[in-house]
Amino acid sequence: GGGGREHGARMPRPGETAGLQRGSIAPFPSTYDPLRNVKKGTDYVTYSGDIAAQAEALAADEPSWRAEHAQLHGASGPARLALFSPSKINLFLRVTERREDGFHDLASLFHAIALGDALEVMAIDGDEDRLVANTPDVPTDDTNLVLRAFALYREKTGAEQRFAANLTKVVPTGAGLGGGSANGATALWAANEMCGRLASEAQLLEWSAEIGSDCPFFFSAGAAYVTGRGDLVEDVEPPLSLATPLLLVKPPESCPTPAIFKGLGLAPGERPQGADPEELMARLRTEGASDELCVNDLEPPALDVVPRIRQIKEDLARMAEAEGRPYDAVFMSGSGSTVVAMGRDDAPEAFLLDPQNADLFISPTRLISREAGKWFEPADVEKDAREAPPEWSEEAFFRKHADKDWMWADADSSRVQTYPLRDYDTSDRPESPDM
Repeated sequence: GGGGREHGARMPRPGETAGLQRGSIAPFPSTYDPLRNVKKGTDYVTYSGDIAAQAEALAADEPSWRAEHAQLHGASGPARLALFSPSKINLFLRVTERREDGFHDLASLFHAIALGDALEVMAIDGDEDRLVANTPDVPTDDTNLVLRAFALYREKTGAEQRFAANLTKVVPTGAGLGGGSANGATALWAANEMCGRLASEAQLLEWSAEIGSDCPFFFSAGAAYVTGRGDLVEDVEPPLSLATPLLLVKPPESCPTPAIFKGLGLAPGERPQGADPEELMARLRTEGASDELCVNDLEPPALDVVPRIRQIKEDLARMAEAEGRPYDAVFMSGSGSTVVAMGRDDAPEAFLLDPQNADLFISPTRLISREAGKWFEPADVEKDAREAPPEWSEEAFFRKHADKDWMWADADSSRVQTYPLRDYDTSDRPESPDM
């Protein structure tokens, strides 16, 4: 509920003091039905005009002053938001150094993906924030990054607004997909929208590092070269097509991040050898994904902690090859335990039929991005598959694998013939090979 909010009260006019206490939100007009309209993505009670413009212009480096102005004059944002909370994969991850303080510096190409949670946030009256989740595995106390984000926002801006949040988890925990960090970043974005954008996106990015190491990435445009502990985020153009088919496979076992980094066995100040991260990024852009380029320095220690990751990787690659539709790359994301397969978004039939794989989390997904001033939106994976661009067409597949053979058979299997793929003609063939 709205904590005693009066739905029939009149909205303040431009130039008129709203008469609200610090941190309160202007009441809904009597004709507004938030429970119905929120599902349509409708903005709630967005007050704008001269007052809002003045609030935006005042003291750009002093969010607390802007908070005071916005609250006194009613320049608030929506009172309820329903947002998509994405996740991410690491297209490559290099550990560049173990620091003297015990942390590790990274150089990684992060990319947001369309697998995500749902976070609904409502402005409420009262003295504390509230959080409910759809699974008991998610803590709902102040250790949760959503609640920590709300508290951080008030600390940084001087706002006093309290929030109620409903988190519907889809992204598995302990997966190396940054789902919890994305929840915190999404909550921070929501708080800023609902309080009238008292902070810039650059400030949100900077502040979010205090919540979690992966949080700053989610204030990028969706593809970013991330260094340091994850707090140095440089936007880059997506190196791969956003239509690239991806498959995520995660075992029930999770990888404890501290144990994975400890397993690297690096001494303070030690810099491991390996491929240059910027060269990896440049080659990904020109050559596309491959096992050679999608490297992850955290994978070897993760395989020691969760050996099943190795089996998943090997089975996916071997069975896809046997079907004649190999993946472009199969690698682990982050600190594990999710395996990412690129180049197709389905698992081989033999993999799905194996009884030992019945407990796996398996999901197709896509790479996503966002526009400045807007939050992430989920991709329609099924629609992408139906409207695949030319680079993912059947003809492109056969050109790519022109050194392999394909077979076709009569309906009764009485005749089987083999042709080199280089001779494949899409305009005149007796039967399409199994794609």
